Amino acid sequence: LHPPVLTVGVGCERGTDPAELAALIADCLAESGLAAGAIAAIGSLDLKMDEPAVHRAAATLNAPLRFFDAAALEAEFHRLQNPSEIVFQETGCHGVAEGAALVLAGPDTALVVTKRKSKRATCAIARAAAPINRELAGRPRGSLAVIGIGPGSDAWRSPEATALVDQAEIVVGYGLYIDLLGALVPVEKRR
Repeated sequence: LHPPVLTVGVGCERGTDPAELAALIADCLAESGLAAGAIAAIGSLDLKMDEPAVHRAAATLNAPLRFFDAAALEAEFHRLQNPSEIVFQETGCHGVAEGAALVLAGPDTALVVTKRKSKRATCAIARAAAPINRELAGRPRGSLAVIGIGPGSDAWRSPEATALVDQAEIVVGYGLYIDLLGALVPVEKRR
């Protein structure tokens, strides 16, 4: 039994092989004697929201994945062990892996694995004193559904389209068509 007290921050170049990032995380855990089962979450910069290696790592470890903008990671600057001007020039923050691990773990935490690099990826691990709540900071990757509302009455709209509109946080479209959805799209969901 491993309480969820670890957070893993990762960064990588575009198109990094998922196996490379997975191996780097596994090496960091093994060399530090840390259990993968103790990982509460994996985090990265929001610029990596579409990076397959990052998503594969989270899926492999069965850990939630959260993303942060550069300002949130830069707020951890004072706690970084390996700040980088090069990373700052590229991303707007001085450390992706360390910053993400720290912000996910919370304010009274520390890095247990400082930034480690492979050829195209970075990894850092932070540990919290107590189990980390699953109501994590950051945001998960969103999704987009493109639907047609049909040519006529509500009865002609597919149940799948109705369900997607109902579940959406935001509905964007031609005003008249959104109006035709009526009560299905409350004002606060309309854009």
